[in-house]
Amino acid sequence: METLTRTWPFWALVIGGSLLYESWPTYQLSRALAGDRAALAMGKVDATQTYTKQVGKAPTYEVSYFYQAGGTTYRGHHSCQCEELRIVKEGDSIQVRYARANPEQNLPTLVRYNTTWLAFGIGAGFVLMALGAVGFGHRFLRRGAA
Repeated sequence: METLTRTWPFWALVIGGSLLYESWPTYQLSRALAGDRAALAMGKVDATQTYTKQVGKAPTYEVSYFYQAGGTTYRGHHSCQCEELRIVKEGDSIQVRYARANPEQNLPTLVRYNTTWLAFGIGAGFVLMALGAVGFGHRFLRRGAA
């Protein structure tokens, strides 16, 4: 138990950093594709794949597609454990939402993010990082006073 007491700031930083590392890019993409910042285009699926990373885990569905925006062809790729991608086959047409400012930021419209988990990941990540920093600061100040 004493080891845990001494190492909790480190683990708070590691877990908080991991949550932010996983959640922040999704948050940025969702902001770029929000409201009138985004436009829609029809895309064409050119590859699909289904795989399972670990035995007993839900399968991951992966789709690659291309679409045109402003006369330029862009490529997109998305993978998730969402059932929406299970039905997509090579050659299918799909609707793509892309950022007007940067059409390389895109996402098939049939994919939805769980905003509750996204908010939890970002919020918990920041809280754990702050707690870890406070824990290390407290330890540093205690050692300096001794």
